[in-house]
Amino acid sequence: MRRSALARLQRTLMRALYARPSARTDRALDPYCSPREGIVLYRRMGALRFEREVAREYPRLRALLGDERFAALARAFVASRRSRSFTLDGYADALPRFIARTRGSAAARSLASFELALRRAERADASRATARPGALAHAPGARVTRGPRRTSVAVFQREGRAAWLDVAAAEVPLLCSLLRGGRVDRAVAHTKLSPARIRAAFERWIAAGLLIAAPSLE
Repeated sequence: MRRSALARLQRTLMRALYARPSARTDRALDPYCSPREGIVLYRRMGALRFEREVAREYPRLRALLGDERFAALARAFVASRRSRSFTLDGYADALPRFIARTRGSAAARSLASFELALRRAERADASRATARPGALAHAPGARVTRGPRRTSVAVFQREGRAAWLDVAAAEVPLLCSLLRGGRVDRAVAHTKLSPARIRAAFERWIAAGLLIAAPSLE
């Protein structure tokens, strides 16, 4: 088979696999189904696997919404998103954006973003990169995200597992600057926190394992 003919066949198959189901094509299948019915069956099984992946990645969101509402959300998400990889790694990462785009509840979007941050922290490289001069090294995967109940949380990797720490709203700009690799002196100079509040924040972040080294605050 020529390459151009193979490409056309592959495109045709993909269109059939991602076509929206209909009452005519999704009727009960016989044990010995036709090629068209085989494609329908394959499409069903693929969608179910994608939906299970979404459920596996967002257990807290599923508990919040309940099985029926979460299943409807997962079906809608899978119907709108094609897999771009030969694995399922990262397939469900776009769920928080999908919830925002479809005007889902703020609580659902917040919790989905939080679970995504946890998963990314778990996938982060366990090696600790050397900080730039004047900056602090931080735990792998460290980032600040919006958590459930409208709280800000720092999500990071500790001992190979995802961990999180509540962050006060006034401390978020300082911590974000440090996690972006900013110099400690510049980050501290631009914060409105008092010296005592800065010291307490650094001590808490270092004790939790979020930051690796302590600056001199004398």
